[in-house]
Amino acid sequence: MEPSQATNTAVAPRASAAGSFGAVGMFLGTLSFLATTPEAWQERKGWPPQLSMLGESLLKDSVLLGASLLTVQRAREAIPGQYIVTFKDGVNRPSGVSDIVNKISSESKVTYQWDIINGFAATFTDADLELVRAHPDVAAIEQDGKVYINTIVTQ
Repeated sequence: MEPSQATNTAVAPRASAAGSFGAVGMFLGTLSFLATTPEAWQERKGWPPQLSMLGESLLKDSVLLGASLLTVQRAREAIPGQYIVTFKDGVNRPSGVSDIVNKISSESKVTYQWDIINGFAATFTDADLELVRAHPDVAAIEQDGKVYINTIVTQ
């Protein structure tokens, strides 16, 4: 990847939010068929009404709607000014980080380095972010964000 092709950090969260909003609209639309389509319900007497196979297939969209709403929220949880930078294959991380630190202002700083990936986390000013994007050893830059782990607790 050429330096000019480094990831545009402002696009990913916005694209995720836009896709999630589109999914919310689509699932709300398909769920409305439960109320507007007679074939979604089985003809029978008594209460409660029972869904037909069509209705059951539409009902799954309620779960997908929930997931879409969750991703809208998560897309908005990017951390402003904080980024994860990865180096190209073959680049020595300590020397790459050192080279970048020598080029950025004192307002920007490296906040974390990993042994498991060839990269680091940092806070950058807008000007320093452009310098890092143009660095020949940088493969990608992603805006940092909050990550959640969902667990199931059974008792």
